[in-house]
Amino acid sequence: MRKTVVRLKTFNPPQQLQGGNSSSVQLTRTNANIVTGNDNDKSRASSRAVTSVPERTLQSAAAPAVQRVKRGREELPQNNSASDLSGVGAVIMPSSQFSEVGPWSQFMREGAADLTAHPHAVPTSTEGDAPPRDFCDGDEDDMPPVSQEELQREAEEDMRLSTDVILTPGTPNGNTCEPFSSVSAVPTCTLTVPSLNSEVSQISTGLDYGNVYGHVPFGTPVINDNVPSGPSASALPRPSVDDPDFFYDLPVSVKDFYATRRGIKKLYNWQHEVLMRDDIRAGGSLVYSLPTSGGKTLVAEISLLRCLINRGQSCLFVLPFVSLAEEKTDAMIPLGDVLGFTVDGHYSTRGRFPLPVSKAVFVCTIEKANSLVNHMLEENTIGRIGTIVVDELHMLGETSRGATLELLLTKLLCLRHKVQIIGMSATIPNLPDIARWLRASCYIGNYRPVPLRQYAVVGGEVLEDGREVCRSLVAAGHTSESSQLVFLTTEVKGASVLVFCASRQQTVSTARLIARSRKEEVDKEGGVRYNASSLALVADLRALDSEESSLLSQLVPYGVAFHHGGLVAEERTLIETAFRRRSIGVLCCTSTLAAGVNLPARRVIFKTPFVAVDFLTKSRYLQMCGRAGRAGLDEFGESFLFLSRKDRNRGCELMQQEVEACVSQLLEEKSTVERALLEFVAIGLIRSLSDARKWGENILFHHAPGPIDKGLNAGSVAVPEMLEGIIQSALSKLVERGLMQRLSRPAADASREDSDVLGDSDVTNAKNGDAKNNGTGDGDAILSSSPFGSCSVRSCFGVEDALIVRLELEKLQQSGLILADDLHMCYFVTPLRDPIDVDWSIYRDILSQLNETRQRIASMIGVDEFYVNQRAMGLGDAGGNGGGRAFATRRFYAALALADLLNEVPIGEVEQRYRCNRGQLQNLLRSASMFSSSITSFCRAMEWYSLEAVLASFVKRLGFGVKPDIIPLMEIKGVQPGRARALWRAGFKDPAAVAACTPAELLKRVKEANPPDSKVVKYFSIRSAVVVLREANAWVQQNIREKKGDLADLTLQSSTY
Repeated sequence: MRKTVVRLKTFNPPQQLQGGNSSSVQLTRTNANIVTGNDNDKSRASSRAVTSVPERTLQSAAAPAVQRVKRGREELPQNNSASDLSGVGAVIMPSSQFSEVGPWSQFMREGAADLTAHPHAVPTSTEGDAPPRDFCDGDEDDMPPVSQEELQREAEEDMRLSTDVILTPGTPNGNTCEPFSSVSAVPTCTLTVPSLNSEVSQISTGLDYGNVYGHVPFGTPVINDNVPSGPSASALPRPSVDDPDFFYDLPVSVKDFYATRRGIKKLYNWQHEVLMRDDIRAGGSLVYSLPTSGGKTLVAEISLLRCLINRGQSCLFVLPFVSLAEEKTDAMIPLGDVLGFTVDGHYSTRGRFPLPVSKAVFVCTIEKANSLVNHMLEENTIGRIGTIVVDELHMLGETSRGATLELLLTKLLCLRHKVQIIGMSATIPNLPDIARWLRASCYIGNYRPVPLRQYAVVGGEVLEDGREVCRSLVAAGHTSESSQLVFLTTEVKGASVLVFCASRQQTVSTARLIARSRKEEVDKEGGVRYNASSLALVADLRALDSEESSLLSQLVPYGVAFHHGGLVAEERTLIETAFRRRSIGVLCCTSTLAAGVNLPARRVIFKTPFVAVDFLTKSRYLQMCGRAGRAGLDEFGESFLFLSRKDRNRGCELMQQEVEACVSQLLEEKSTVERALLEFVAIGLIRSLSDARKWGENILFHHAPGPIDKGLNAGSVAVPEMLEGIIQSALSKLVERGLMQRLSRPAADASREDSDVLGDSDVTNAKNGDAKNNGTGDGDAILSSSPFGSCSVRSCFGVEDALIVRLELEKLQQSGLILADDLHMCYFVTPLRDPIDVDWSIYRDILSQLNETRQRIASMIGVDEFYVNQRAMGLGDAGGNGGGRAFATRRFYAALALADLLNEVPIGEVEQRYRCNRGQLQNLLRSASMFSSSITSFCRAMEWYSLEAVLASFVKRLGFGVKPDIIPLMEIKGVQPGRARALWRAGFKDPAAVAACTPAELLKRVKEANPPDSKVVKYFSIRSAVVVLREANAWVQQNIREKKGDLADLTLQSSTY
């Protein structure tokens, strides 16, 4: 099998390669070397010789592939063994790891006998309950159509639920980090725009990224051969490959952990090749791309462990979604316990400060990782970080969040000490461009342990790869699209299936459709209905006591469920766990929310080619269909894309087209550029206009140009001139708004280019903020953030949000705070952007019923009752007003709902009162918790300590939506407000008290201390008690682990004095 290796020599002249000389392989202008060799994916890692070839090999590597042979449709064997995959060199994962994923696996394994012994686990009577909606009622065609606005709103809500958009790292202080000019210490990073542009175009001509995945047999590594020098290179041991005392430069205990805990006995060939390269072993950066399930994460983890164990430095592990970060944290904790390092999660409302002093892995979302790096730069502790792993590197090209990830990586590139960057993704066609920007080696491969078969379904015809018809579903008796969908979900017995839908309503209607089709068969045979795990899941869903959970409890016995952002977190967690455990066979989910959850399946079905209102992109399509096929369980994976006749051409083209290039999003909006420059100035990486120009030379835009905001007036000028104008405009705007100051450098300090901090006279001028120093200046002018600018960076606010928050809090301190009702405080911690939709008729009625205290609060805030009446009658500005009284009026509506939730008004009542769903309310609580944390940090940085103390008391309350007394009990995973209140009434005040109890005692005390007709008591069984005890013990153990870490940090700090 042929393999082409392209070695990019972007920053240094070509060197002599094995088996050839530099002159024989040097490429004109592109500075690329090409070597070829033979290898076989089915064989394990082995050494091989490489031979240099002429430049024309680059073109031959991208030549069209031979016509693919049409695959047959062999039925999947019901029992896959390890031997089934040993021939292809796959990592064998024991099936037990997939059947026992969740925390209740041990209980479920005990079977139905335990449930039978406690019949109250699944109540047979629902007397006094509202009659549940029957999943057999209604039809998909009876559902009202969903508007495009509703679809777009759902997609935005799902994205907010999956990510961190507002957060705070704590209270960094000091400003002693190294200046941006230190980048010159890395001579290989000097980049010029013209040569880069010409180089990129030539590389792109030689290597067709669209064909890499389909036609490169093993991998196309694009590697920088220069091994970094320095202590990191010599610090690594150099054992032989077969040395039994080492496992890829790591202790053999690492090998034992992966073998016993994860079932990984050997590495894939490509993993071995990458990990054993000298530059990677010495701490060089690496970006690589392979299809989903190709084993990318293991390479990242081993690189991370090399940094922790061999170099003694801490690491960052960055993931795009909260659920993925939570999953990775849980997976890394056992590894940290074995090898002696701390695992610290920073996502959603999780994250502790001060940071541990000992070596640690910080698992973060993108936003929190950026905030964490800012904190370390200001604390001058960034030198502790040796490696950063970025999963889903293609997020650089995402419209909403790509700029934040680019900012994060740019900061690391600007440090004086080298940070190893490990980036991985399944869908980046222009990965060599990203590699040049990150000064990293690059590897592109197409290895996938479980092959993926892709089909389009049009009018009942199944088209393989969207091309040729391979079978007809109509001929098999399935004439309607609904019957075809049902058939494909049930065709392979025992297979797990994901059905992606465009809207939340569609997930529900599709799940009901599939359940109806299975009802007769399941009822007749017993089947899933009487499965022990299904019964346990039904009990848990009924205990949540909502319309959605009631419907889910009816669907689950038939092996079907739905998953979308309208569910509360506990409902989603139960469904996700059951699907991984295979208690649920078919899961209908929205594309946006499911993108942030790791849900592998045998078969993936797209009910429609749309995500909300947008047609699928190739990148998103590959990410979603890549979930099909589970290593160690499936022989192959399958994806089916349903297309209408009008969308047939567009959908089939989607399956054949190239992946969209990953491009810079930094210049897409003016506000992003302003925020970027303010951050770099505030943390000390930019201290002059010349530093700002260097920053502009090191952004991704030079390598992968992206969209530009029309307001930046880019015009048709060359890139350097365009960036100069953008930087000057953004800096002037920041100075004008009082977030930054431009100071003339004193003559005595004009030559102090290498100074790490500003001189005393400069600091004095910065504090005084003379107007004469706020001019335009030149390259010698000193850039300094104002106290307000530094506060906005520390609290993670954008420029516009920081201005609004400062104005509101200043008014609050002048007018006073009403503490007789939580509503006044709730208003100031309600997110600035509309968190829930306003029902103006309901709003008008609520305002008319406010008590005297709340009327005073509304008046102080500036709620405009006339505006509410106008909107209730259908008049006024339909788009609302972003500021002034209309802004306060809309925000006050969400504050009212928030105050009710904090006072433990049942969430069902809040839904009815404000005409919103549970998902929106939970999103409101989560956003408000993060927003309040940022405001608290802002007040601390502004030295408004009294206001900070009041706001800080709300942070955890908002995270849980309860009164202060049961916050400790809410720390127990899975405990809801109702159950926490029941435990409190039974005399349990914290998790430690619960953990010290027995299941029988816990059950008895809860039932005795609470009304017998309450639903909390009704659904609290011996199984529930076991789960609560286990999670309480887990909390205690985690707390002990953190206390030990704090003690170790104190010991380490005291030993340094």
